[in-house]
Amino acid sequence: AGRLAAFNVAHLSGAEGWMGPLAVRPDMQGRGVGRHVVRAGVEWLKARGARVIGLETMPRTVDNIGFYSRLGFVPEYLTITMVAETRSRAARARGITLSDLSAIELLDAYRARALSPVEVVDAVIDRIEQWEPRIKALYAYDPEAALRAAKASEARWMKGEPLPLDGVPGTIKENIATKGTPMPIGTAARDLAPMPEDAPVAARLAEAGFVLLAKTTMPDYGMLSSGLSSFHELARNPWDVTKNPGGSSAGAGAAGAAGYGPLHVGTDIGGSIRLPAGWCGLVGLKPSFGRVPIDPSYYGRVAGPMTRTVADAALMMREISKPDARDGMSLPPQEIAWLSLDIDVKGLRLG
Repeated sequence: AGRLAAFNVAHLSGAEGWMGPLAVRPDMQGRGVGRHVVRAGVEWLKARGARVIGLETMPRTVDNIGFYSRLGFVPEYLTITMVAETRSRAARARGITLSDLSAIELLDAYRARALSPVEVVDAVIDRIEQWEPRIKALYAYDPEAALRAAKASEARWMKGEPLPLDGVPGTIKENIATKGTPMPIGTAARDLAPMPEDAPVAARLAEAGFVLLAKTTMPDYGMLSSGLSSFHELARNPWDVTKNPGGSSAGAGAAGAAGYGPLHVGTDIGGSIRLPAGWCGLVGLKPSFGRVPIDPSYYGRVAGPMTRTVADAALMMREISKPDARDGMSLPPQEIAWLSLDIDVKGLRLG
């Protein structure tokens, strides 16, 4: 049992400190071996900067019963989920924390079981608590719902059944409807009736496993290049909180720059993605009209990504550009290799 415990704990923690399950079978007949393994594993990890974040009783499984019964163990077990709060060597070298990782990096880490969506969303919530009193980027912030979504994502990853953006956190501009949340469009003049369904962009992101932290603030009807609103508090630029983040996707720009997760959605007619992206140091893309379905459709208005890397913008476009019959002005569906970014731009023309 001691050798097994040492192997499992070493495999769990790794050289960098990472998350994974340690499954042990407690001896319910008084021998105490299982409890000893649990206690030793917990203490070993705590000494190395980890913390216990969950203790969950798991059901009986057929393939365990015969083997563990012969060893004298009751075939029910505890999964102790432990998260090491040390950052990876690469992250330390770059001076960043979990909330600063790109969506591409997060998905790679989830796939390798080097990080958990719960750990990442928890880190982003900490970042929001640190910065939101100063930058006022969010509307309808719901950390409890985000953590529930992260736990569901973690379960899918552990089963080997992840969705395309599973466990990646971020925000959606408040003029993109999400079911059950009122949509003020930045103004105090509208009734705050809960929206009956997700708009196309919100629906595609939900289907992909995106963890929605909050909606983001905007000016009245999206008609200013700032966050000045009769409904929301004034959004500020996290690079300098005395400055304007740009608009009308003001909260999205501020949230992206402050590290409220890697993926954020804005909308644009005359610069409402591009201005805050430029002023907040983000990658902002105004897609071709109709490439990303919206509802209600409006000529010239588009939804698009606001991210910290080009690859993350491409990753988001892969999902939000999927078709939706509610937008009668959307372009026909087209297979686009959004993540084929290793191309030679020589000879290409913009426009």
